[in-house]
Order: sequence, then C-alpha cells, then structure tokens
Amino acid sequence: MQNKNTSRPNNNTLYIARSGGGKSQALIQNATIPHSGARVLLYDPNEDHPWCIRFDSIDAFKKAALSACKQWYKNKRGFRLAYVGEQTTQTHEQWCEFVCSILDGSHETYCIDEEISLSCESIARAAFWHRMLMNQGRKFGGIYHGTTQRPQEIPKTVFEQCEKWWVGGVSKSLAKRLSDEMNVNANDLMNQQPLSFYVKDQKTFGFTAKHTQLSYKNPDTVQRSNRIHRIK
Repeated sequence: MQNKNTSRPNNNTLYIARSGGGKSQALIQNATIPHSGARVLLYDPNEDHPWCIRFDSIDAFKKAALSACKQWYKNKRGFRLAYVGEQTTQTHEQWCEFVCSILDGSHETYCIDEEISLSCESIARAAFWHRMLMNQGRKFGGIYHGTTQRPQEIPKTVFEQCEKWWVGGVSKSLAKRLSDEMNVNANDLMNQQPLSFYVKDQKTFGFTAKHTQLSYKNPDTVQRSNRIHRIK
C-alpha cells in the first residue's frame, strides 16, 4: 500500500442473492467498473468471469499481476487477472495480502471477490489481510466488489465496510433481516425474479434502495479490452 489518500470515497459493493439470482451478471453490468484501462484483480474459483486472464496457481497469478502493474505504470494499459484455483481460506488470504501490497492511492484498483462465504471461517471479523483490504483499501485506491449467496456466513467486516449493496431474491428469513437495512419491504426482497435487484447507494438514491431489472448478457460477448493484451 502506498500514496495514502483519505479523501477517496468508499465505493465497496456487496452483491447478495440466492444461487441463480444474477450476482455475477449484476457485477458484470455494473457501469462503475470500467470496461477498459482499469486495474482489475479477481478471486474467481468458479470462473464466472471469462473475459480475463486466468491462473490456477496463486503464485502464477501474483507474478503476472506484478508484471501487469509495471506495464500499467509505463503505458496505463488496463488488465483483468483472475485467480481461479482451489478456493480455501489460505488462498483467499494470500490473494487479499497480495492485492493490498499493490494498492496505490494515486490510482484505482478494482478487487472482485466471488462467493465470499466459501473463503471465510468466521462471521465475527474477517481474517487479517481480508480485514486490511476492507478497512484500509479505500485510502489506497482499492474498490472492493464481493458476492455471496449466504451473507449470514460472511464476516461482519464486509457488511460494515461495503457502502453499496445489490440485493436480489433471497430467502424469507434473510429478507426480514435485510429489510430495515435496505428500507424495502421484506416480501419485495424475497419475491424477486432472477436479475432483479434492489440497489442501496445512499449517496445516489437516498435512504431507500432503488429497484433495477437487468437483462441477461452473455459474459463472453461483453467487450472488455483489458483482457486482450499479453502479460509478459
């Protein structure tokens, strides 16, 4: 972490929906993540993001990311690199530690963390480097996007540090839990169809989440120019 900038806003975003609800589609279609020129690092063992360069070894991922960062400082050419290997608490912590190490408050780095509940052991607080990424990353240009089917199994740190939420269709008990947070009727949260979301973004929409209905887009056809350049 370098070039601390405390004026950077908190744009960390959490995506919550049952399996098949469209979390990855919401993330793919989120217009706040640039399609080109951006520094994007993914933890994606389920390979939900085909428009990136994938690595099933965490060491290979880190080596490629370091090279991409060096190239980026020279020519500002964006990159999208994903770790897609075994999903464990250990590999997740290694990923978080590495992401923290390359954050630069002079520039934005998008950190996409798929299915958080499968990578965490505690619901109390996140493991050290995950916690550092959530608590300190903003000041160093980190913008975190995390997805989960089971928010009751993810650390409170994630809830507290994500300013924006996308909530799709969820169970009855979860809808009741999220209703007050979203300022939306629990039945409306529970009865959503796939690709339907309520978006909480207080700075943009105020205290009541705004409903949005997405249309499915084939990830393979989404234009992401960051994926095409060669990592040396």
